[in-house]
Amino acid sequence: MKNDVWRIVSALFMLVAGTVLSYLGFFQPPIGEISESVLMFTAQALVYAGSAFGIDLMIDYKLRRPPSGKANPK
Repeated sequence: MKNDVWRIVSALFMLVAGTVLSYLGFFQPPIGEISESVLMFTAQALVYAGSAFGIDLMIDYKLRRPPSGKANPK
């Protein structure tokens, strides 16, 4: 449970940080252009958040909670 909370909190933090940094990048000179480093950070934040949520869901679905309610045959 403790790992799940930290995973969700860190993923949400990365999503917020990427969004805020992208938004603020519009207002840095030259106005209206976002630096490549800001775009790279935003992309990495999205990949991290996606993997933090996606891997957890995949593990839950495939290993912990099979849909039939029976033990996983694999």
